[in-house]
Amino acid sequence: GGAGGAGGEGKDGKEGKEEAADDVREWVVIRRFRDFFWVRQSLQKQYAGVILPPLPARNVVEKYKMAPEFIEDRRRALERFLVKVAEHDTLNQAASLRLFLTASESEFTIESARMSYALGAAAPAESGGASGLAASALSTASKLWRNLTDNAGYAMHAPQALSGSNVVQQHVRNEESPEYAALRQYYNHLEAHLNELHSQAQRLTMQHQRFGSALSEFGAALNSLSLGIHALRSTEQRGEAGLESEAENEEECAALGKKARVAGQGWTSVSEELHANFEQPLRELLRAVQSAKKTIEDRDEALMNRIQAQMHVDAKRGMVAKLQATPGTRQDRIMAEERSLQQAIEKSEEATRFYNELVERMDGDIVRFQKERQADLHNVLVAFADVLASHNGSAWE
Repeated sequence: GGAGGAGGEGKDGKEGKEEAADDVREWVVIRRFRDFFWVRQSLQKQYAGVILPPLPARNVVEKYKMAPEFIEDRRRALERFLVKVAEHDTLNQAASLRLFLTASESEFTIESARMSYALGAAAPAESGGASGLAASALSTASKLWRNLTDNAGYAMHAPQALSGSNVVQQHVRNEESPEYAALRQYYNHLEAHLNELHSQAQRLTMQHQRFGSALSEFGAALNSLSLGIHALRSTEQRGEAGLESEAENEEECAALGKKARVAGQGWTSVSEELHANFEQPLRELLRAVQSAKKTIEDRDEALMNRIQAQMHVDAKRGMVAKLQATPGTRQDRIMAEERSLQQAIEKSEEATRFYNELVERMDGDIVRFQKERQADLHNVLVAFADVLASHNGSAWE
């Protein structure tokens, strides 16, 4: 199916087809932008380590303007997101994606809330808005700080917490894969270069648009001048004023004005094609690289959580051993600490399992992403040359 209709917080319509054994079933469902956000968040929760296609950035100002250009840009971006997900061998099997593509509005509301509860993801109605993003950021920061200050098994003072953080960071550096360290550096450089290229693409697109508008306005001014000369020549005083000779200027202004308006429309058309086929896909490519960087950051965080969990287990074991070796320690206190140790072991095993699954997915997905990114950049550059070649002759062929 492809995304269509209004963007922003308005509704995004989506049509689809499903081929059965003897017939073709068609359906139409209505989705809001926050529903796209939900399906991506669900995929991120379920398939940690997979580099997800990016969604278009939220733009509160443009959302309320609801300009046709903004709606069309968002529609194209959402459609590309769905195509990328549908083409992914792992993501296209997700129950959340099938629900998104096939459920009625009422069914989607109920089932997405149920699935969100099971995955620990926010339901669509809770996922949008700056306040939700801010709350999520604060929650993440708070969680990281609690992890750092709790790795010894009990509350620590600030200097001790910083020391514990340094120990964790040292463990992360010791266990970090050299390949991923190099990949992180590569993506940092690639992001910087793509950001500069996108800025220049925006500038180039805007220059074509401005020049097209200027040519069209120049053509209109010439046409106005031609009409003015014609009106002046039509007055009763034309013989006295000797304006018969102005006929040639009238025709020249009219002809040149028409050509200027046509040329202006051509430049405007180039601007629109550059925006749709070059500047916007380039922006999405930049966001895709940022998504890959985010996945590497998730890997780093999972490694840090695994190390912290193991340090917590070590601290608990030390506490149990100390209590057992201390004469007069009550047995119930030792048993309570042993239960706490068992809980820490279970959390450590879960953190290790999550990290290993994330790394396994990412190792398999990074090659796919690299090939896809190279193909996307090739297509963007070819589209740029095609647009200019179609309007400026063979120089760009």
